[in-house]
Amino acid sequence: MVRGMRIDPNSKFNRVELHCHSKAGEIGTMKPGEIAEYLSGEDATAFAITDDSSIWGFPMLECLMEFGILTAAPIFGLEVRVKRDGNEKNCEEFDIVSILIRNYSGMVNVCHLLEAPGGKDGKPVLDAEELFGKHGGLLFGTGGSKGRVYRMALEGASDEELTAELGHYDYAEVLPFEEYREINKRIIRLSDEIGVTVVAVCEAAFCDEAGRNARRVRSYHDYGTDVVADNHFWTDEEMLSAFNYLPEKKARKIVIDNTHRLKNLCGSFQVTIAKKSYPQTAYASSRLRDMCMFYMRKKYPDRPSEVLSVLEWELDALARTHMETYMIQVKEILDGLGLGSAETSIRGTAAGSIVAYLLGISNVDPIRFNLAPEMVFSLEQDREIDIDLNVPTGLQEEAFVCAGRVESVSNAVRASMAKLISEEEAGEMLEQYMADCDIFFTDAMQYDIIECLKDSYICMEKHPGGVYLIPTYFGTESKAPTILTKGLDLKHYDYGDVRAFLKQDIFGQDGTEMLIKLSLLTDVALEKVPIDDEKVLKLFAA
Repeated sequence: MVRGMRIDPNSKFNRVELHCHSKAGEIGTMKPGEIAEYLSGEDATAFAITDDSSIWGFPMLECLMEFGILTAAPIFGLEVRVKRDGNEKNCEEFDIVSILIRNYSGMVNVCHLLEAPGGKDGKPVLDAEELFGKHGGLLFGTGGSKGRVYRMALEGASDEELTAELGHYDYAEVLPFEEYREINKRIIRLSDEIGVTVVAVCEAAFCDEAGRNARRVRSYHDYGTDVVADNHFWTDEEMLSAFNYLPEKKARKIVIDNTHRLKNLCGSFQVTIAKKSYPQTAYASSRLRDMCMFYMRKKYPDRPSEVLSVLEWELDALARTHMETYMIQVKEILDGLGLGSAETSIRGTAAGSIVAYLLGISNVDPIRFNLAPEMVFSLEQDREIDIDLNVPTGLQEEAFVCAGRVESVSNAVRASMAKLISEEEAGEMLEQYMADCDIFFTDAMQYDIIECLKDSYICMEKHPGGVYLIPTYFGTESKAPTILTKGLDLKHYDYGDVRAFLKQDIFGQDGTEMLIKLSLLTDVALEKVPIDDEKVLKLFAA
């Protein structure tokens, strides 16, 4: 028995499934958290997420780990694509390699690997030499049914050829399906001869009939066939039965013992940067106060005491949340663009900030409209102010550049967002499948299938306006997942999953651009147009 391995006679999952697909890839029918919840309910101790070229699901699992409510611990991993021999220039023909990440160094290496050029779907396709050269902190597996070892065996490779290929990997994966029985025997025998660990995997992608049907629907939609393998979460009993052609002790070793051996090689580490790394400038507090006092005397010459109490409250809230530098930076962005509050707008409650109004970031006068600062900062003064800028569409790219040039910021890095299958798209996929294949599901089953299909990952896209403000003191070379040295995208995680950096939304707004053009054509200054005038309001309502 492997040291530290716990065997529960009442559990169906003493084995560790080291090859799972979730909705964070394109194959799974469960979110990473749903897999963790399901396996925790079955008293499993661990599982490995191995989605295709995707680490999008990592932050979700890390968040669940922080709460400490799940017993099935995630092992972070993924599949990567490797060019086939003789097709070094063709990114559309590839084999799969499984990767388990052992530590933070491995996480950094994975992020570098994901920067490689991709095929038509944008996913990276690696050179084998490049991949196996980044071994630090990683365990390489043979990739299961889509790996090079299985392909070579099916194509009749010799023992010598298979042995040479197996020598590249830390572990060999064998599947429980009958059609692979003879291949599995060869892989197990040859791996034993050269000391490569063998583990049984099922490439799990669903846990019930609705998930199985969803896989068929997705496969039909993507590839024109609804023939899918039985990739449910196989229990210990099912796996041991599938490998009953091996001696009992040997079957148990590859089904249970070796999976724990690999699990024990993978430690815990931070997959996202938890500590906030916000830009900070020297004397920001006094600078912001001086700026506000200067503009207060201009905008409120007759009632400074009334305004001062609100201003002091907000400045205290900004100090508590360390956002004084941020307010100065937003003004710097607008000044760099030559825009004032009349040419831009900001979304949300931040528009009601007295500091934003005084600095010319917002054109909403909170004193005039009796807007309480608690709306922006909460009663406890602990909510960070969030300013979403709307600028003319033609100036959006310039605004991104300006954001990267403000004081104490080294770069403004474009954020990404995951494109997912919507509920409507899932319904259309199901309807098309039923119509084409002359298959009918009950209403209840259709609902469950759609639930399994929706929110499934398609690809990562640029966020329409989100950037991260990277402080000058932050070293980007070695920080996963912020591999920023090759471009201006942080594309591996969704915008909301990166908590370390200050986020700035800068959206293009054609309406604002049109108003500026009208102002230039008519010589009417926008700042002189009263926003509460009845005629103006009727004009916009029309």
